Amino acid sequence: EAALALADGPLVPVGISMGGYIAMEMARLAPQRLAGIALLNTQHRADPPERRKQREATIDMAQSDRFRGVTRHLLKSFLSPVAMEDETLVARVIAMAEEVGRENFVLQQRAILGRRDQSDTLGALTVPALVLGGGLDTLTPPQASRDMAELIPDAELVIMEEIGHLSTIEAPDEVTDILNAYLARLAAGRRAGGGRRTRRRRATQHLAGAPRRPREGGTRVAPLRAQGRRARGGGCGRPAAAAAKRAARCNARCSGRGGARCATAHRRVA
Repeated sequence: EAALALADGPLVPVGISMGGYIAMEMARLAPQRLAGIALLNTQHRADPPERRKQREATIDMAQSDRFRGVTRHLLKSFLSPVAMEDETLVARVIAMAEEVGRENFVLQQRAILGRRDQSDTLGALTVPALVLGGGLDTLTPPQASRDMAELIPDAELVIMEEIGHLSTIEAPDEVTDILNAYLARLAAGRRAGGGRRTRRRRATQHLAGAPRRPREGGTRVAPLRAQGRRARGGGCGRPAAAAAKRAARCNARCSGRGGARCATAHRRVA
């Protein structure tokens, strides 16, 4: 409700992880205000009993003297192996966790424990949705993204191979490109269709880095850009060394295949 009160008129909630839970709750409370919705590295189901026990144990530890904050070992649940090799990125994530603090961490975990199953919410959506997941995400695995896309009447599914839970931190430029393309399609659809309408049920899956049959005449492949760290809306770009390592590894795997397969750092474009 607080998020809905921040702005008037149509909204396109974009949420990653816990932000996805908030975006889906916004859709449940005010479906008439949605022009679209983007759900990144999240899931629609409530925690199963075993996960609830783990979360409750984490809350107890956070409230005790045993709590040491987010450690490098814990980060393995959030970042891909390649990202874990990036000391600057790891330090940034740890700093973000420290800024949240113990008290807010406990409040977040309790809020997550209290969330509802949003299957009915997703099934009732009448706007185009973007669902994005990481191929190496262990907290919200790719199957969770596929399940959400299957429920939504009009969903575009993007699975980013070799990316972990924090996709916006690991691959900020590529995620931004995907979001911008989605928003452009929303705008074009509203101009062409004259407003909201219920579309046919479909789940379009774009596998970033997965095997795909080349189109007749060849397929263009867009490489993941190796850019230096730079500010983008409070975030930062992937350091050039880490991006270059992923791109080089992908080039080695894909060479000589005529664009028929791209295993790691490339994303196919139409």
